[in-house]
Amino acid sequence: MKETTFSAPAGPLALSRAGGNLLALTHIYTSTLVLGIGALFGMLQGFSRANFITMPASFDYYRMLTAHGVLMALVFTTFFITGLFTYCVYESIPRVRSLTLGWIGYCTMLVGTIMTTVVILAGNATVLYTFYAPLKASPYFYFGATLLVLGTWCVAFDLIGNVIWFKRRNPSERIPLPAFLAVTTMIMWLIATLGVVAEMALLIPWSLGWTPGVNVELTRMLFW
Repeated sequence: MKETTFSAPAGPLALSRAGGNLLALTHIYTSTLVLGIGALFGMLQGFSRANFITMPASFDYYRMLTAHGVLMALVFTTFFITGLFTYCVYESIPRVRSLTLGWIGYCTMLVGTIMTTVVILAGNATVLYTFYAPLKASPYFYFGATLLVLGTWCVAFDLIGNVIWFKRRNPSERIPLPAFLAVTTMIMWLIATLGVVAEMALLIPWSLGWTPGVNVELTRMLFW
């Protein structure tokens, strides 16, 4: 019986897959780190609420609550999903157009996350679960949250662009199913996050003191 051997891909194909895997893993590792930090805040929040521990006044219950909710419900899920979809596209398409926009998206998301986390821990954004008006946070919190969303847009445009690039060069081939599902979901994400961007257009001027008030029901509806 003839023995069959398989060799690893070489050249541009190997480089594109290695670069795509590195980008995807960076998203996943970041989401895992955020999950651990958010879980720690949740545990401290629970122990504080049950009077098992007494936290210092500089790190009160609502600060932990906001950090826990934002990091676990928004940041963790966002980084994990973008990492998963990046892997789906870059692994299923033989060659990719470029990694530049993908890295720009990741860095933008990371800067936004760091900005919001620092503001929360400084006690300038105790707005509970998300961006709940009439509770007002520092403008830097809203700027950071906006950067997080805009970073996901960069990731979405990168994935969509690579699928279009693949289809133009292979018009007779079907888009690989993992890439098709990832891009379809990211298009839905782009549509859904238009409401968040519209909400930020109301909250940022309000937090800067440029407007006397904000429509609370409208901002919550836009977010959800």
